[in-house]
Amino acid sequence: MKWNPRFVAFCRTLGLTPESAPRGPRMNVRFIGWCNRMWDEYLGELGERRTLGIAHRHGKAFDAWLADRTQSHGETSRQGRLFEEGAA
Repeated sequence: MKWNPRFVAFCRTLGLTPESAPRGPRMNVRFIGWCNRMWDEYLGELGERRTLGIAHRHGKAFDAWLADRTQSHGETSRQGRLFEEGAA
């Protein structure tokens, strides 16, 4: 099965693989919230803010940034760590 690369990155920050990640609405909500925070962090680094069409314009670059951040750091950011710890 081919996994969504953003979900793979999210799982990596939790020390999981997509296959080992829990299923269900709670995990879906965590994933969506994490993606939104990562978009905000990425766009902040660019000095941009979220606007209509941002995913279309920056989607591939965002995916590459996310993969690099999670592969090289094992975690994405302070926001990501807080989220993983349940504080965000």
